[in-house]
Amino acid sequence: MIGKIKLQYRRDFYVTLDLATAKVSKGSLNSGHVISVGLLRQYATATRTKVPKSTTGKPRTTKQKSTGTKKTTTKARTKTKAVKLIDEGPVPESPKSPGTPYTIFFTDFYKQFKPDNSTLKVTEIGRIAAKSKYEDDFKAWKESLTSKDIARVNERRKLGKSKGKNVRLLKDSRKPKRPKTPFTHFIAANKNFDESKSLIEQTQELIERWRSMNPEEKKPFEDLYAKEKAIYDSEILVYRRSLE
Repeated sequence: MIGKIKLQYRRDFYVTLDLATAKVSKGSLNSGHVISVGLLRQYATATRTKVPKSTTGKPRTTKQKSTGTKKTTTKARTKTKAVKLIDEGPVPESPKSPGTPYTIFFTDFYKQFKPDNSTLKVTEIGRIAAKSKYEDDFKAWKESLTSKDIARVNERRKLGKSKGKNVRLLKDSRKPKRPKTPFTHFIAANKNFDESKSLIEQTQELIERWRSMNPEEKKPFEDLYAKEKAIYDSEILVYRRSLE
């Protein structure tokens, strides 16, 4: 076996590889064995010893099919006897639930409204019934409010109106009405208009007549206004105190 191998390194130098100690040293190319790198690789592979694989392992176990017999179970079938129905006439119906208040209202409204409006659909009648119920409920709610309550509701609605909402203020029927003006009393006294003329033409004629009247002719209408205003001034004070 070769103990050392010399490999040529450049032109005048070589590299010595000691196979026993695996040391590498340089020297001048004067003597020694010079081999190629390919030969070195062949030698390195030739010195490797292959370790044989162990052929001993765990024996494979094969499952044996069971030769036992399967148990068969049979379920006993139960025969159902036919039930004979006894015909003794119709069974009385159970009482129906009363339903919601709106259902009862709609049923009554439908019975009263349908005969005179046979061409309307059920959905249209339902819409009319809902509107009618809302108006009745709204009227009852409004009548339950005091003047102070209405004033508070209107304050909240004014706040919503300032934000751009389309709201309507509640009118209090207990609030004193403003007195009619003298000209309004004059119009009421001359309300028998000529049917051959339009309402605009007749109103324009009354305006011209009012303007052409002297103070004495206007005095009766002005006295009516003064009398109503005195009553209004006293009543509005009482009404405003009720809001405090």
